[in-house]
Amino acid sequence: MFHEQKLRLYRKEKDKAHKNSEKYLQICRQMQVTAEIIYIETDSVEKGILQLISQRGVTKLVMGAAADRHYSMRMRDLKSKKAIYIHREAPATCLIWFTCNGYLICSREARRANNLYLECASSNSLSQSDITRGTESIVKDDDHLIKLAVTEAEASKRKARFEACKREEAEKTAVDALKKAKQWENVYFEELKQRKETEKALRKRNDELEKMRSESETQITESYTVIRKLQEKNNLSMETFRGIREEQEELKIKLREVSKLKGKREEEEASTSNHREPPQYFICPITHVRKRYKINEN
Repeated sequence: MFHEQKLRLYRKEKDKAHKNSEKYLQICRQMQVTAEIIYIETDSVEKGILQLISQRGVTKLVMGAAADRHYSMRMRDLKSKKAIYIHREAPATCLIWFTCNGYLICSREARRANNLYLECASSNSLSQSDITRGTESIVKDDDHLIKLAVTEAEASKRKARFEACKREEAEKTAVDALKKAKQWENVYFEELKQRKETEKALRKRNDELEKMRSESETQITESYTVIRKLQEKNNLSMETFRGIREEQEELKIKLREVSKLKGKREEEEASTSNHREPPQYFICPITHVRKRYKINEN
């Protein structure tokens, strides 16, 4: 378990180093400086740097003086133990700039190998004259001042390029941020416009539905009114029909009674006429005429 944690931590640090290296390489390309990335693995970062300086013959080196979070305007000394170690142990032929948060904190000047040889020879030789030593000292001082001026100029130039690169990157970031803000603003206003249109369409639809509901209620009310009137007319018709049927029944009863009375009357009249009628062999003209008259009346 512990081994897996160390392995994950190692991979994480390796990925971080690769990303930083790619970032620095991109900066060099933007500054039109030819650069390459060399990966080595060692237990000590500072020893690995010294190894690269020795193997590659590095004469100029830029490294961090401290983590960016430790930077301040008054920072003049090295804070990183690695930087202090490199400052002390790096070959004298290597010019080193120590930076923090993009600013130059300090530098360690380089000295050529032949100058070192001349200094050692002059200190060990007792046969040279004071004039020769004075002349060499003046030449060395002038040469040192020239180299120092050139080094400072190069450092200032690199610093200016680095600051320009950072400023350009910051401006690009700001422009990208403004573009994104503008895009989000356009998206917001577009969504606001769509929402207003949707709300307007919804209100219109609700008004139409309310109008349809009101018309439906009006139609239903009118239908109920028509149905009620039809029911009243139907009830009135039924009452009229019942009245007519009752009258018909009464008329039928009366007709039956009239028929009975008529039949009874005819029977009575027939019975009376039989008693008054003379024998068959005697015909009375007056009686025959009267009987015919009665038949006509009936």
